[in-house]
Amino acid sequence: MNPKVTLPQEWMDKSMAYAELQVRRYENGECSTYRSTHGVESDVETLANAKRCECAFAIYLGLDPAQAVNWVQAKRGDDDDRDIEWVGKGGLRLVDVKSTRRGGQYLFWPIGKNDDFETKKFNTLVLVTHADNEFEIMGWLTKDEFRAMRQVAPAGHKLTKGTWHVHQKNIRKFRERVAA
Repeated sequence: MNPKVTLPQEWMDKSMAYAELQVRRYENGECSTYRSTHGVESDVETLANAKRCECAFAIYLGLDPAQAVNWVQAKRGDDDDRDIEWVGKGGLRLVDVKSTRRGGQYLFWPIGKNDDFETKKFNTLVLVTHADNEFEIMGWLTKDEFRAMRQVAPAGHKLTKGTWHVHQKNIRKFRERVAA
């Protein structure tokens, strides 16, 4: 069974405030929408849930989201997709948390960022699913593993054509608390 985290209201609210500010920054032209797809730059709920998944993962690790999660609002082009840093059994993990609704099946890389995958400074991808304030830590892969295992969504796939992904049944599971 995958680890589950019930996110305290404090982090639900802080994530929403972060998302609302991010949308305003997109609207004001302070952030680039060049790599944005599916209208995410104006979707407060999607942005809030992404940040909530980061908070849930930090809590799972035994870390304080106030310190562990990257709360810096990205400027034009300076987002390196590193959401959380922690020292695990394999050394320093620069984690990019990927979120999807409960029932989502894929750890995926956003299609609008395919060209940037190699330059991003994370070394670990983590999949967290969400429903309301309940979060499930589905698993993880290193960047190298994701690169080697990724498939490309064809036309007619559940994901947008061209999206790189690995089915969740093929990702590593967290079997025990991994706090530093």
